[in-house]
Amino acid sequence: PNAVALEGAEIRLFQYKQTPMTPDGKQKIRFTEEVRAQTASGGDGQYQFEGLGDVAGPYLTLSIRKDGYAPVIKDRIGPGMVVDFNLELGAKVEGVVTDLDSNAPVADVVVEFNLKRSSSDMAQYARWRHSLTTDSKGHYEITGAPTGDVTVLLEHEDYEQTYLGNEHNLVLAAGDGNTLNFKLKRGLTLDGLVVDETTKKPIKGADVMLRGAIMPSDRQATGALGKFKMRGVKRGNQRVEIRANGFTKFSEATDVGDGSCKEMMTFAMKPCGLASGTVVDASGKPVSGAEVFVAEKMALFMKIRDFAEAKTDAQGRFNLTNLNDGDTYRVTAVAPGYTLASSQTFEAITGQSINDVIVQVDIGAKVQGKVTDDVGVPLADVLVTLEQPPYMDVWFPPGLPHGQKNTFTIKTDPNGVYAVESLYPGSYFITPDHPSFVAMAAKRFQINSANESINQDFTLKAGHSISGFVRDAYGAPVKGATVSASPRMGDDRKTTAVSDAEAKQIYPAGWKA
Repeated sequence: PNAVALEGAEIRLFQYKQTPMTPDGKQKIRFTEEVRAQTASGGDGQYQFEGLGDVAGPYLTLSIRKDGYAPVIKDRIGPGMVVDFNLELGAKVEGVVTDLDSNAPVADVVVEFNLKRSSSDMAQYARWRHSLTTDSKGHYEITGAPTGDVTVLLEHEDYEQTYLGNEHNLVLAAGDGNTLNFKLKRGLTLDGLVVDETTKKPIKGADVMLRGAIMPSDRQATGALGKFKMRGVKRGNQRVEIRANGFTKFSEATDVGDGSCKEMMTFAMKPCGLASGTVVDASGKPVSGAEVFVAEKMALFMKIRDFAEAKTDAQGRFNLTNLNDGDTYRVTAVAPGYTLASSQTFEAITGQSINDVIVQVDIGAKVQGKVTDDVGVPLADVLVTLEQPPYMDVWFPPGLPHGQKNTFTIKTDPNGVYAVESLYPGSYFITPDHPSFVAMAAKRFQINSANESINQDFTLKAGHSISGFVRDAYGAPVKGATVSASPRMGDDRKTTAVSDAEAKQIYPAGWKA
């Protein structure tokens, strides 16, 4: 009864996207917000999004923010929904960051707050994040923060990176009584030198990362003389990881302390292993222009490195470098007109080349069939959806154009025939659908080799249709309402419809009885 319409609230409609590693090696937030649309509430507190187009993915997320109020986020938002928000006054939190030893205030500290979320499916998402920098007196202040458990990250180039996680039980309460003071310990300065293990020559442009128990704490590149300098290094056992073109990846646990940082630390890298080979077809003929990927053995699977590392020449040949000494690899290739295929595994040896790697590519398996009604009449324009699994032999990380879980939809021709080609081995699902016929559950089938042909016919049963009206509590017709119908609770065979422009008639695609 005391609710007041809020004008000027910022409303954002977004999807969560995974973030890449930052240049300094610090990946504090695994996901960021990709904004699809943004608006503000009017004088009556109303807002609306129109013309969003197709939504990439199942759901969107909606957030409301206004100065002095705690932000609110709601998930699983879809077109046609009406979402109201009730904003509550937020918390005020302030404090001072000081030097642990001298108690002097520390300016220019980046203080980042994150709201802890217990829900397992969203635990990695930044539900609320606020970053600010301390002033000359080491002071910071936030208004309109959400109440609840928070985590805090503090960073300064001369101090140890400090993360106060869930175990610190930092809680923000409504009102102004939240004072959180922090102390930072001045870090060490690590001077390092990266050299070739065999020639002892310095390595320019090596990527040096210092990785602590929780997250990377620093990242630098070596200069022309192979040297690097890291400030604000945290004391304790940390792992030094170094990558350089032409050398085996260096990874070694190092005890960083006041004593060990008094002198320059030298890190020696082994020359990398090499490999070369040929991509051929089933007849042994070389395949030119094939993209070549390298997968390295992890704890549980073979993982493709993040990009195609070579293309075959006119003789189908390829050359690979940067293979770590003693690691196990597999080469995967794909070419126009062929599907993915992989080599046997092999072990890289520092300074040596494996010269006989063979990848045989095939044109891919084919699934085909005919769709008819229950009296045998061929059905044209039936949508046949094929769900392709991820490639089995190696794992392609998201973002690469091959080997991903995918969905293909094609239409049957006037004779009711469909066909999908260039499929790699795996477990597939296929579903035919037509608005005038009963929906069928997805049918699973297995492709065992990349050169087989599978026939899968379907017979569809004619279905029924329903229509009706959507009205509000006062009997007025509701425009743009989404109506769903399914044979029973939990059945995936669901049909949806939207009330028409006159807000009177429902036009389902033909409910399948």
